[in-house]
Amino acid sequence: MGIEETNEEFKSNSTILFANETEDGDCICQMCGKVFKSITPTHLKKDHDMTILQYKQDFPDARMVSKSKITKRSNSLRKNKLNDINETLNEFENERNKPIENIIEEMDDDIGNSIEIDDYNFGDDIDVKTKNDLFSDLKTNVDPITKIKSNIINKIKPYLNNIKSNFIIEQKSIRGNNLLFSHVTDFADPVKKVVIDFPGAFFHNQGRGSNELKYKTLKEYGWKIIIIKPSEDLESKLKIEFKK
Repeated sequence: MGIEETNEEFKSNSTILFANETEDGDCICQMCGKVFKSITPTHLKKDHDMTILQYKQDFPDARMVSKSKITKRSNSLRKNKLNDINETLNEFENERNKPIENIIEEMDDDIGNSIEIDDYNFGDDIDVKTKNDLFSDLKTNVDPITKIKSNIINKIKPYLNNIKSNFIIEQKSIRGNNLLFSHVTDFADPVKKVVIDFPGAFFHNQGRGSNELKYKTLKEYGWKIIIIKPSEDLESKLKIEFKK
């Protein structure tokens, strides 16, 4: 007679019934009555020639892992979780106590080491030397766009004292209840009502259709529009415009 037949005969004919667990919460093997901290595949295969799955199917209510072992595992997981939380809090505390200069320096290192010159779009009309100079500024946290605009303002100021970059021109209705339009310009003098734009050079004026509508609207409200194309020299263009 095989072991499986013996097991079936044991379960059907035996009057020995085992409790699902001990008073302390340990496991009782429902096949042999031995007490374990957990019912293992090794014990079931070696002593009873059955798998864990077969055991669970035959004894669905039997305890598989002791209460003490579950508690120990839960405490271990809880301890690891607390350690992770404490480590995070310690890191946060260390960062909070750092001098601001150190934090900025670390951020600068991260930014500087992560960018390459090809990652930045300087435009097709800028020569290699200028690109390298601007990239050097970018690596040392000088915004190249800010530097370009600053240089342009210095060239425009002899002609327009109140020149401003990224100037927003807004026009409200006569009663002031409604905003008729709001346009961002590259450069504008709000006193003399002059706009100097470099189409396609900066993010807010890259849409050709929107620029044409903007210029048309501003002209209707008395603004002078000066367009600087990539092929034109700014200083030469300004001399011509302001001699008119």
